[in-house]
Amino acid sequence: MSAKKRVNAGGASTAPAEAPAAAPVEVKDLNPVTTEFEFMGPYLGSLGVSFGLPVLVWAASYYCNNIGWPSIPKALPTLADVRACFSLEALAVYVGWWAFQAALYMLVPGDVIDGTQLRDGKVLKYRINGEWRSGR
Repeated sequence: MSAKKRVNAGGASTAPAEAPAAAPVEVKDLNPVTTEFEFMGPYLGSLGVSFGLPVLVWAASYYCNNIGWPSIPKALPTLADVRACFSLEALAVYVGWWAFQAALYMLVPGDVIDGTQLRDGKVLKYRINGEWRSGR
């Protein structure tokens, strides 16, 4: 980028201040080894969101009534109750949607950009084609 010349109220030009040269940063400083985990760690947290949230949403739809969530559920759902909420058609739509998204990722054109530098110095490439995929 080129620096623009500034003019103050009196008409005199002022040169923009130059930033001091940055010291070189080592890879280990950019991406240090993780020592603490948030959200219950890398496995429990992701499993909780992936499996616990759908169970919570299903329980909310099963146990809620016209006045809200009862304070204490009277009984656990039976296997027949769980099976009544499952649909092969819904599963097919869900799997089809993910397959469609995977096909769009592979087939729709998009820019390939570099990601963040990893601990070992490698840089992963990412295809950015979300605008095409979202239909905008």
